[in-house]
Amino acid sequence: MSNEIREKISSMLNSNKYALMADECRDIRGTQQLSIVIRFVPNSNNCTTDKNYVVKEYFLGFIPLEKFDATTLANNIVEFLNHWKIPLESCICLCFDGASVMSGCAAGVHVLLKKYMPKGIYIHCAAHRLNLVISDTCKVVCYVSDYFSIVSHIYSFFTESAVTNIYFNKAQTDLGLVQSSTLKLWAITRWDSRWTAINAVINNFPAILKALRDLSEDGSGTRSTNAGGLLMHVQKSIFIVTSFILHKFFGIIKVLSDHLKSSSLDYVRGECLITSVIGQLKDLRNDQSFNEIYEKVKEFCSSNEIDFVQQYQSYRVAAVPIRFQEFIIDSTI
Repeated sequence: MSNEIREKISSMLNSNKYALMADECRDIRGTQQLSIVIRFVPNSNNCTTDKNYVVKEYFLGFIPLEKFDATTLANNIVEFLNHWKIPLESCICLCFDGASVMSGCAAGVHVLLKKYMPKGIYIHCAAHRLNLVISDTCKVVCYVSDYFSIVSHIYSFFTESAVTNIYFNKAQTDLGLVQSSTLKLWAITRWDSRWTAINAVINNFPAILKALRDLSEDGSGTRSTNAGGLLMHVQKSIFIVTSFILHKFFGIIKVLSDHLKSSSLDYVRGECLITSVIGQLKDLRNDQSFNEIYEKVKEFCSSNEIDFVQQYQSYRVAAVPIRFQEFIIDSTI
C-alpha cells in the first residue's frame, strides 16, 4: 500500500515545482534514518491567477543510513527520488537543519545536490533555528540547566520503577488529582517537551511532594535517598520560581513552534508569528509581568506549604593564610 501511495504522489506531482525536506532521526530500535518529505501545489501548472494556491505536504518515507557523510546522504536522496520517479530538476527548495554535514557551504549536502537540482535554494529549517536559539539561551542562566536536570530526574524516578510509580499514583488518588495527568519526558530533540514537562510538574506538584515524602520516610536504601534528594530540590523556592517563569516563556514559544511545523504555514504568516512572539517576550520584561508571576508563585508555595522566603546557608569566607598577610598582591593568575 505504501508503494501505491508513493506512486500516486509522484503522479500528482507531475512536472510541478516542489520543496524537498530531509532530516535525520532514530527509530525505537536505534536505527539511524533519513526522513524525506516534499511540499508542492497540486496542479499548479493548470491554475489560473485568480485561484488560491494550496500547498500540500507529503511524506515519502525513510532511508536507512549506515554512513553519515555528506556524499552518502546526497547520493541516498538522489537514488530515493529517482526510484519513485520524482523529477530532480523540479526541486526549487532544499530545507534541512543547520548541521555542518547538511549546511556546509563547500561540501554540504545542499551543495552536492545542486548538481542534480540547480534551482534548489537551501533554507535552514526555521523550527530547528528556534530550537537552537532556545537551547543556547537556556545555557546563559546556570540554574536553568540544573532545573531541567531535576525535571528529567523526577520523570525517570517515577516511571522507571513500578514501586515509585505506585506511590505517585496513590498520591494522585489521595489528593483527588486526575490520574490521566502523567509526568512528561523532557528531551533535547523533542522541542515541545520543554513546556509539556514543566506543565506536568506544576499540575502534579502536590502528588510529587507527597510521593517523595512517603518514599523518603518508608524504609532506607537508594530509593529512599534519591527521594529525599529530589524532595530537597523541588521544595526550594528557586525551583518554583523557575517553573513558573519557564512555563510562561515556553508557552509562548510553543505556539510559534507548533505553527512552524504546520504543513499549511507560508512565509508571510511565519514572519508575522515570529514578530508577534518577539513582541510578547519583550513585554514580559517589565514589573507588571513579573509581579503577576510573583503573586502566582507566592500562592502556589502557600498552597503547598513551602517557605517562599528561604534563607540559604552562606558559604564560609576563605581566610588569608598568615604567611601571605604581609604580601601585597598586584594580580592573580
